[in-house]
Amino acid sequence: METYIFVGLIFLFMIVLLVNGKREQKKQDAWWRKKLSELYGQASPYTLDVDALCHVKRFYEKHPMPHQVDDITWNDLDLDQLFERINYTQSTCGEEYLYYTLRTPVTEVDKLDELEQKIQYFETHSENRVEAQLLFKKLGKLGKYSLYDYLDHLDILGEINNRFYLVWDLAVIAAVLVMFYSVPAGLIALVGVLVHNILTYFKKKKEIEPYICSFNYIFSMISVLEGMEKSFTDPLFSKELETIRGCNRELKKFKTGSFLVMQQRNGDIGGNPLMILIDYACMTLFIDLLKFNHMLMVVRSNLETIESCLQIIGSLETDISIALYRASLVNGYCIPDFEGRDICAEKCYHPLLTDPVKNSISHAGNVLLTGSNASGKSTFLKTIGINALFAQTIHTCCADRFQTCFYEVVSSMSLRDSISGGDSYYIAEIKAIKRIFEKIQQAKSDKVKILCFLDEVLRGTNTIERIAGATQILKEVAKTNSGCYAATHDIELTELLSRDYSNYHFEEEIVDGDIRFRYELLKGKATSRNAIRLLQCMGFEESLIREAEHRAERFLETGVWS
Repeated sequence: METYIFVGLIFLFMIVLLVNGKREQKKQDAWWRKKLSELYGQASPYTLDVDALCHVKRFYEKHPMPHQVDDITWNDLDLDQLFERINYTQSTCGEEYLYYTLRTPVTEVDKLDELEQKIQYFETHSENRVEAQLLFKKLGKLGKYSLYDYLDHLDILGEINNRFYLVWDLAVIAAVLVMFYSVPAGLIALVGVLVHNILTYFKKKKEIEPYICSFNYIFSMISVLEGMEKSFTDPLFSKELETIRGCNRELKKFKTGSFLVMQQRNGDIGGNPLMILIDYACMTLFIDLLKFNHMLMVVRSNLETIESCLQIIGSLETDISIALYRASLVNGYCIPDFEGRDICAEKCYHPLLTDPVKNSISHAGNVLLTGSNASGKSTFLKTIGINALFAQTIHTCCADRFQTCFYEVVSSMSLRDSISGGDSYYIAEIKAIKRIFEKIQQAKSDKVKILCFLDEVLRGTNTIERIAGATQILKEVAKTNSGCYAATHDIELTELLSRDYSNYHFEEEIVDGDIRFRYELLKGKATSRNAIRLLQCMGFEESLIREAEHRAERFLETGVWS
């Protein structure tokens, strides 16, 4: 009778734990629903450290595609910051797929139209969006590692061999049987076998621990896919649903009994008596290691299926991130139009600026920008480059209207000396420009044109050679079917390139001894000469200012420095 009461109390205790766990989970889900709902219309609160940025690249690195954004262009356009700004993802695969999306322009209108339908679905179906985000939140992030860091190293574990574990399991049974004939001998044998098994268990457990982390993620992914099968019932997601159902069938064997492997990782043991017993059984009989080997076999034979799952979750999270990003753009946005031959932008602005000056440009051909330092030239180049890329990646432009065609965006703008590579700034710049010419040559047989951005071409050398070299480089680019936006301080280029480039400029004003930048794009070449006057604004002697201006005027009259 006492035994039944004891068993009943344990059973009741387990039910209380289960009910309490469910109640706590519901409270946590309700809290997250509220937080995710409040995220709509707000700037992304998520930031990434250096380690996290390294893992975010893994999906992109595993999936090379034509016309992807190279590292120089990515850095020139400050796309790490923009990625953080657009990143509303809740899972590692969502984060990695969003990064991949930003670096992989789409060159087909049909694919962009399909993307647009899904973005608009999440914009208008707030409840479905939040439920999907909650699902992805349960999948979570792996921190400084990518799932591919584990999947790519599965071969390190070698061939699967359960015979070793089974032999020692039989040894435990044999030792117990010996006790029926000789208790002392059986106990000695049992203790010896258990000590061996426990020591072996912890050694093997340490070896597979990193992979348990990835298996835990795959297990969570399967649970998310099951939730998606119930939630994503709209016909818009029919292709995804078909793939999800197939993935669930293929990975069913992985999930069955997987709690044996994941219970410690998930922290499910706690004070649960049943789990404590299972844990001891695992240590002595290798139960979880046997299951791990079975799961490893399932994963190795279903890598393509797992890849499909990651892409579906990642692409849907990316769609949600874009919808949330659009809602946060207080300065407005537009859906791009791909019917143009060149770029036509109305009230276009840089997405990282909180209070931007919007500019418009409409022309056929190439653009040469002039103006002083800090007047807005580089920012405008980045504005056009970013929006041209956004049009083909997130189908969202920071403008009232943005008409374009399909481009591969490439730049040479913010280079630095390479100490480790041994390159000076000038050498690094030449290499960067050479790669643009190589891309232009490759694009001759492609329907996608090159759109290049060049800021202060050959700034690393003397004036005479810079003007001569920059003129010829920009003339050669203009001969191709590419688009080019270039910025320069050298006013001479406006005349030398007048037949090949449309001139635009930015200018500043000096009012009451203070400089004021308007950041407004103006047609024609820069005419103001305020560089020397800026010395006065910074407190230099008036005699120095007068002499400098006199020298400049003499050079303009004679062409000779005195």
